[in-house]
Amino acid sequence: MFTSMVWLFLIVGGTHEYAWSILAPPSDAVTVTGRVLLHGQQPTSHMIAVKVDTSTCGTSVANTPVIRNPRTAGLANAVVSLEGVRNDRGDVVSDMSHKVAISNVHCTFSPQVKAAQVGQVVEIRNEDPILHNTHITLDQRTVLNVAQLPGGRPVSKGLKKAGRHVVRCDKHKFMGASLLVFDHPYYAVTDESGSYQLPPVPPGRYTIRVWHESLGVLTQDIEVSSPQRSSVDFTYR
Repeated sequence: MFTSMVWLFLIVGGTHEYAWSILAPPSDAVTVTGRVLLHGQQPTSHMIAVKVDTSTCGTSVANTPVIRNPRTAGLANAVVSLEGVRNDRGDVVSDMSHKVAISNVHCTFSPQVKAAQVGQVVEIRNEDPILHNTHITLDQRTVLNVAQLPGGRPVSKGLKKAGRHVVRCDKHKFMGASLLVFDHPYYAVTDESGSYQLPPVPPGRYTIRVWHESLGVLTQDIEVSSPQRSSVDFTYR
């Protein structure tokens, strides 16, 4: 029997934040959690020379695409999602009023990896005392291209298509971020410990996918069933 109660969850981690509502009875849903690890030697970062706005940006910035916990080997900023999943029953409904925020701060985008659902709104903020020009593209086509003065109002844009949105600053070429947009709510971004939690998943067989900006893609076939919690870990080597 279905309940009329709506359960709203807002999960905020070190690198991720998302909101969704459960409309199905909890006895039917399975919580999928896990960790994404990186074993072996971590790729080294390198410094990029900065020649503009050095009073704010400094004379160099570190390019650090891989953030690995040295104690636990947990990998941050990996995007975990289900492939080929449909939400026909409407078990999980994303909170579309929850804006996805990306900030220009200290001449970097924060966070550098973000995930959202089609229909949500991305909000671009400039927290620096200098001009930034945020340029978002999908498949090399412009989604948003806006110049923001210091102290200016945030700029919002609705997300209409799924896929990896590349975020750049046209004034500061060394700045970059990724916004992965899905047409379903079953996704999460790993936190600083490499942990993730997907919204409650209906029982069934799925392919679970992990994407990382510099390490590539991992996939694993899973069968989700009782008990109400399932754990799936991934390891980059």
